[in-house]
This record gives sequence, C-alpha cells and structure tokens, in this order.
Amino acid sequence: PALTLYHTGAILGLLALATGGAFVLDHQVSLTSQAMLYVLVVVIAAYTLPPLASVLCALGAVTAFNFFFVPPRWTFAVDSQEHLIALVTMLLVALAISHLANSLRLETELARSSAARAHQLQDLATTLANATDAPAVRALGLQALDAAFAGPHHLS
Repeated sequence: PALTLYHTGAILGLLALATGGAFVLDHQVSLTSQAMLYVLVVVIAAYTLPPLASVLCALGAVTAFNFFFVPPRWTFAVDSQEHLIALVTMLLVALAISHLANSLRLETELARSSAARAHQLQDLATTLANATDAPAVRALGLQALDAAFAGPHHLS
C-alpha cells in the first residue's frame, strides 16, 4: 500500500514525540536511554502502521537520533566507532521489529480468515445434517457457494 498523508503524519508525530522526550531527558540520562525512546516509537509504528511506513519510521528514528543527540550534535557525522555501532545496531533492531510486526499482522489475518472459513464449514455441515432430501441438500449447497464465492454457481 502507498504511503498516505495520515501515515506520514503519524511517522512525523511519533518521531517528534521521541525527540521531544529525548530533549526533556537530555543531560539526565545516557545516550542509550534516549535511543530507547526512538526504539519505542518504532515499535509503536511497527504495530500500528503498514510495513513501508514502519520502515520509514525506523530510518527516521535513527536519522533523528543521530542528528539531535549523537556527538557531534546537529550534524549527521558520527565521531566515534562506538556511536556508529550503536546507530547501526539501532537501525537493525528497528528494521527487525518492523519485519516481525508485519509478519505477525499477516499471520493474524490468515488465522482470522481460516477461523471464518472453518465456522462457515461447520455451519454448512450442521445445516446439511438437518436436510431431509436431495433438493434441500442442493439448495443448501448453492447457498453455501454463493456465500463463500462471487459469481454464478451450478450444482447438478
């Protein structure tokens, strides 16, 4: 799915929330603790936004954290190998979270679809068990096909 204005706004809002929180905590907590605020918004994005939007949020989180908090501040430069490793690790964790959340979302949708299909089949089996003759079975079969699939159906 394409990125919508809503998704863009959600990403920017989440990043602004993390950045604001990190500024409030600046000089009170470690750089690692500030990074956790960005990881938190990436988790929120991963579970509430589509895959592309959550990946963009992850990239934005690492970029914002680097720009605003990693020395030297207000640049995209990284002055130590330790900070570079932390940024790369943060990016990989954020992307992994995004991927796992998307996989979970797809599996959940598949499970819901399978449960709905099983419920339809159970209802059909119960209804067919109560049918008394062949025309009733045929009518119930056509009704079940119409409910499950689009288009014309024919049973002989």
